[in-house]
Amino acid sequence: MALTYAESAALMGDASFRDRVKVSCLHYADYISGEGASVPAHNTRYKWAQATFINPDAAAGQVTPTVVMDAAVPWLGEVVGVWGDWTPLKDRNPLFPEPKDEDDPWQFLNFRVT
Repeated sequence: MALTYAESAALMGDASFRDRVKVSCLHYADYISGEGASVPAHNTRYKWAQATFINPDAAAGQVTPTVVMDAAVPWLGEVVGVWGDWTPLKDRNPLFPEPKDEDDPWQFLNFRVT
């Protein structure tokens, strides 16, 4: 079940939730500090881990997701996602020959850029 914007905002302000995020960040930082230097992006991850040990509140603030598009909601109204049967090949004009992949309509070849 998805959260509403109000529930999401309330969760972001909940102190016990932020504390749980801090503990998770510290556990992950401990894991990163123990991994080998050959792991991809180890230096960047290690810097993040060190910063997390110094200031776990800042790390929790980075990791805790903010309310997405909160300021735009009054203008957008309710945002709805629905499934449709549209494909890039649907209603394509057959007047001009062009390369297309009929077997897999979602291939990049089938998209037009205008």
